[in-house]
Amino acid sequence: MRITSLKKSHIQEIIDLSDTAFGQGYLTIDYLKKYINSSKKSGFVTLSESNKLIGFILLESLSIKNFSNQVLEEKEWFNTYFQGYKNITLIHQIAVNSSFQKQGIATNLLNHFRNQTTVNLELICCFAWVKENFTPFKKILLKDGFLFIKKINNYWLKDSSSKKYNCSYCGAPPCKCSAEIFIKK
Repeated sequence: MRITSLKKSHIQEIIDLSDTAFGQGYLTIDYLKKYINSSKKSGFVTLSESNKLIGFILLESLSIKNFSNQVLEEKEWFNTYFQGYKNITLIHQIAVNSSFQKQGIATNLLNHFRNQTTVNLELICCFAWVKENFTPFKKILLKDGFLFIKKINNYWLKDSSSKKYNCSYCGAPPCKCSAEIFIKK
């Protein structure tokens, strides 16, 4: 297995994996194209020995103002909590094919992005999807030194309704899943 930067040729495989992990229509071609040759957004993929995409991570380096624009719910709380930070790296999505989970792939993607980044990692933030009171990515984040700071119920409710994507757990909109917020300084 090897990790490489996201390329245009990976986009359809990322969408296929995202449809399974998060729900159909959650990630789009237009959304993913923004990660190609961007100075603020980055993406890395894990490829199998046969060059099949088996995992990915999408990140963005944001000012506090731009971070606030990414938050879907409770913006005032976020603005107060993150006051004083100049640069936040937001982990937008991370997913691993179910056949390859529990093999350290997500951990390797986290480590790879930290080793490859040229931006100041003042604070890393991740909104982890909670499905029926289970947060699949939580154990990896905590083991990596992230701290849990808040849970927001129905985090994707309005977003899923307006963008009309299906949740892999709830099905058709609205998504009633919660988000757990993790940070690492």
